[in-house]
Amino acid sequence: MDKHKLTLVALLSIAVLALSSCNGSHSQSSAKVLNGVSKELTFKGRSTDPTDSAKSVPVNHISYPIISSNAYSLDAFDNSWAGTNVTIDQVNVIKTKAFEDKRTKKMYEGVVLVHFKIRAAREITIYPTRGFLNTSDGQHEVADASSSDQFDGTFSAGKEKEGFVLWTIPKMSSPSSIKSLQIVFSANYKLTDDSKLAATQGFSNKTYNFKISL
Repeated sequence: MDKHKLTLVALLSIAVLALSSCNGSHSQSSAKVLNGVSKELTFKGRSTDPTDSAKSVPVNHISYPIISSNAYSLDAFDNSWAGTNVTIDQVNVIKTKAFEDKRTKKMYEGVVLVHFKIRAAREITIYPTRGFLNTSDGQHEVADASSSDQFDGTFSAGKEKEGFVLWTIPKMSSPSSIKSLQIVFSANYKLTDDSKLAATQGFSNKTYNFKISL
């Protein structure tokens, strides 16, 4: 085979690998606004008034009034690990009346709600409700697991669940002030079902890293 043909084969191989990589992960995504602001929320949480989700949002069992909100629709997904498919299809950026979280003694001006869908092909452990959120304006927050939907944890093979994860945001002049989000969380599974071997062989680990432009 001459040099030109070898070069062509190499280029084609690189193209195939690139396409395969794109098909397996689409964690970098742009969102589109759903009918502008003040989109009715589908998150219920454990609110004192769960039927009033369009006017307030529950954080740690207390509902706080919504001043304004942006709701975004998107299709960010990652199916690159263990046959697991993780999708983010909705983001709500919400400015609330300023409130103090009694547990952290910190003041907050809003929340970010992110809707996940997870389908597992094998038994895994995955925790978006323990994930980290980085915002475009430099804020770094850990998910509020107790205020999020309880849908993650251990998944058996073939199991599919969905729910919202909530992050409290200390500073928010308006929902539009947050231009992008980075969401990072982890997952794992045992490399063997044999408990003795598992102790020596460990786990297969995955760090999910979603980057979303709003």
